[in-house]
Amino acid sequence: HALVAARLRDGGRVGHALGRVLHGDYFHASLMSSHYPRRDVYNADAAHALPAVLIEALAQSTPGRLVLLPAPPPGYPRGSLHGVRTRFGAVLDLTWSPDGVTAVLRPTRTLRIELRTSAGAGFLDLVAGEDRVLTLTAR
Repeated sequence: HALVAARLRDGGRVGHALGRVLHGDYFHASLMSSHYPRRDVYNADAAHALPAVLIEALAQSTPGRLVLLPAPPPGYPRGSLHGVRTRFGAVLDLTWSPDGVTAVLRPTRTLRIELRTSAGAGFLDLVAGEDRVLTLTAR
């Protein structure tokens, strides 16, 4: 449910689904998940899906496109994401707050991608081995 909501860019539903899982007594002290609340039945599904949900809510990529903060959960107004490999081969570090967003892209190859943000869309040229720092301020 949360992963679909992230792909549909519905931050409210992402936040709701995360809240149910994170506050529902589904995780052991080791951060491994349980199939039912109260941790009766060990199940790795949520532990493996949770990183994917967070990444898709905060940075979606395809081989030629990057969308920054497509579905940020409303309960998380600030945070950071580090070392995410995009589908076009760059590593992304992302920091966001009510004041704005900073993204650092570390491309492994030279290419042009489409960049989409809440401010609009445009093209971004990336050069292999050269960090690209993007700073977006809140409106």
